[in-house]
Amino acid sequence: MTSRPPYLDPLAVIRQHLFDATQELFEAYGLPIAVRSSSEEPLPEANVRELVASSIGYTGENIRGSLLLLTTTAVVSTWCAAIGADPTEDGLCDTVGEFNNMLLGRMKNRMLAHGVVLSIATPTTTIGTNMRVLSTSGGASFWQAFTGDGGVLNVRFDLTLDKDFVMTLEPAAPADAATEGDLLLF
Repeated sequence: MTSRPPYLDPLAVIRQHLFDATQELFEAYGLPIAVRSSSEEPLPEANVRELVASSIGYTGENIRGSLLLLTTTAVVSTWCAAIGADPTEDGLCDTVGEFNNMLLGRMKNRMLAHGVVLSIATPTTTIGTNMRVLSTSGGASFWQAFTGDGGVLNVRFDLTLDKDFVMTLEPAAPADAATEGDLLLF
């Protein structure tokens, strides 16, 4: 009889968690999204439509990186309408930043189940045209594109793993584990 190994391939696990967490987050807010097929049109050129981007850095023992959401103002306007947020320029930036924060919170909880504790920073958002996202150096990076009402959402997860990084098989979640949106007073 063979047993499962005690460690996992981190890139495959993280990519699957990102895929699932993104769809679950938007579904929870009544904004269902689906994976964009490679035959669909890519995100419009930055100079054709205004883009909104949000990035958050994270760090942990032997891991660091960032999570980026990139989409058009039209897409974020549909999010604002669904959650009752102000569709002004500030409202668009706040909304994409908050969705990014919630998504990284979901990733943080999923990584905790593998024995990886992440600390996350505050989101930085920007709105404009002619945006270009540079490739990472020294780490891994992967994109996942989704489609929903209003257009395309691109999600990019960047990570650098030190040689001692380990992800364990999923243990049972602690009974007192916080979920996204919980208020913790200490």
